[in-house]
Amino acid sequence: TRNALVANIGLTLPPFEVELDDSLADDEMRFCVHEVPMIKASVVTQVAVERTALAQVPEHAIPGLAERDEQDWVWLAPDDPLLDDPALERFTSTNLIVERMKQAMMLSGPQFLGIQESKSILSWLEHNQPELVQELQRIMPLSRFSAVLQRLAGEGVPLRAVRLIVESLIEYGQHEREPDALADYARIALKSQIFHQYSEADGLHAWLLSPQTENVLRESLRQTQTGVFFALDSDSSASLINLLNQAFVTSPKSKSVMLVAQDLRSPLRTLLLEEFNHVPVLSFAELGSTSKVKVLGRFDLGQDVLMHGALA
Repeated sequence: TRNALVANIGLTLPPFEVELDDSLADDEMRFCVHEVPMIKASVVTQVAVERTALAQVPEHAIPGLAERDEQDWVWLAPDDPLLDDPALERFTSTNLIVERMKQAMMLSGPQFLGIQESKSILSWLEHNQPELVQELQRIMPLSRFSAVLQRLAGEGVPLRAVRLIVESLIEYGQHEREPDALADYARIALKSQIFHQYSEADGLHAWLLSPQTENVLRESLRQTQTGVFFALDSDSSASLINLLNQAFVTSPKSKSVMLVAQDLRSPLRTLLLEEFNHVPVLSFAELGSTSKVKVLGRFDLGQDVLMHGALA
């Protein structure tokens, strides 16, 4: 997982250190970043199934522990008769750990992309495009360039097309200073890479927002010194979380994204950062003229269930 992120995104991550800790339970592992636990997980021989996938949780099932963020799962023995049902999805503890570690590394990885690493990226580009790098350094400080890379990496945007990123920053960095806005300009420059990253054979599978939901979100936008965010009421927040859980399941059969208006993309992504970091949020501005989009349905905060289909 770590090597895949390094290869696919260009995200620089330090090597792992494995330590034995006698203070932990025999079946527990932790993944820490700077000594802070990002994941607490079970390492067991049993198989995990989602609690909601069972009509009734059997008495012999072992419930997942809330302190390990496994409360939505139950553990069954590998030879449990319930697993004879081929439609029942099951996961080993290793499967769950790998997926959770991927999300944790995506969430924490950008902090390892600091000024030193950003300088190394520019030094690499300078070998072939010295004038390009000199122009960027004239327009913005290294710290701002690093902040833009951190935002891109935090959303899984490939950094290997660094020339396109730098060219967009040179174009817009003369009149724009906010890293979030600059990152959005860079995303538009990388639209082909982003579309390829998330598309399936029949195009980009996308969830849209209903016009009413867009209005609710726009009316809740608030501007502060640190950026733009949504100030949603508790009912709207609960409805959004419910719809997200329905649309973006744990083990999807295909890739899908949220596709929203440009002015809503960045604050919506910020809103989803902690609990739904795995949900890609794209804007219509990031689509090319020939991009194929398959609309899966729409989010409507006034509804308890998703509105499926292109005509929803």
